[in-house]
Amino acid sequence: MTFMPETPKFHVSKGDNKKAAASLQRLRGENYDVTDELERIQLEYEREKAAGTITFRELLTKPLYYKPFITMQFMFFFQQFGAINVVMFYVQEIFNDAGTDLDPGANKEFKMFKDYKRIVQHLLFRSECFHS
Repeated sequence: MTFMPETPKFHVSKGDNKKAAASLQRLRGENYDVTDELERIQLEYEREKAAGTITFRELLTKPLYYKPFITMQFMFFFQQFGAINVVMFYVQEIFNDAGTDLDPGANKEFKMFKDYKRIVQHLLFRSECFHS
């Protein structure tokens, strides 16, 4: 990552708007007017800064934060252990056994999910870094 330039947002966070403009100009090209986009980045940064941050302790102790946090953790847990992976693996057979004429292979989102799943499986289970 040493050859990657800093992002305009990074430069704005450091208070260096000239470098932010130069970085944005490099990303967008010489014929692009970066003033509007740079203003939006600055406004977004100021909004994020004004919103503040919370600590991990606040996340676990304040009801405003821990209620949605715990709800999402349960949702993630039940999604993973709710057999959705099994259903997606056998969806073609499920469709065939159900006697439907729908073809899940023709659905663009389903194909994208299958490709994504195949890539993740390849990276996790066939990668040489895991087989040492």
